[in-house]
Amino acid sequence: MSEVFSRVQAWSQRVAISVLLSPVLGFCDGHACSLAAESAGGVLVNIRTVRALDKIDEKINETTKATLSVDGRLRDLSAKLQKLHFRTFKLIASQREVLRFGHKETVALSDGNLVTLRPLSMENEKIGLWVRWQDGSGMEVIDTRMHFAPGESIITGVDASGDTGLILAIDVNPFSQKSPPIAEPVTSK
Repeated sequence: MSEVFSRVQAWSQRVAISVLLSPVLGFCDGHACSLAAESAGGVLVNIRTVRALDKIDEKINETTKATLSVDGRLRDLSAKLQKLHFRTFKLIASQREVLRFGHKETVALSDGNLVTLRPLSMENEKIGLWVRWQDGSGMEVIDTRMHFAPGESIITGVDASGDTGLILAIDVNPFSQKSPPIAEPVTSK
């Protein structure tokens, strides 16, 4: 009887190690990923697409900063946006997705850009997420791993044309079945 118990205990430890490491290392067997997603619940990813307009000279002065126009739905990003070389920021779209650890999902943005995401880890109150952003022509804009503090947005962007830019504001929060319902996506132009 103790031999059977030892085998079960050893198997349980291997499964536990696999569940803990597979999302971190980016590999999974189906069973380990399912267990990891169940135990962690997954993550809620919010992607906001922002159009930056009215490019300004790189020498920003206090007068220029005071004339910024930020869409009211982006107020939480104001401190970050004011550091960029644009005067006007408008929300184009907002999308939310619930993702399981170790599973990759591609989100099509309203303007033809694609963002592929894979939650990798959740430790020390940080969520590790792999992010790949491709523009409408298929050109890779970004391919990196990021670590998010829950509730904090990370912004990244590119110049779209002479005096405009495209910005993605991404925030990630832990998600469980007990999380509040997801609001409907916003789309405006």
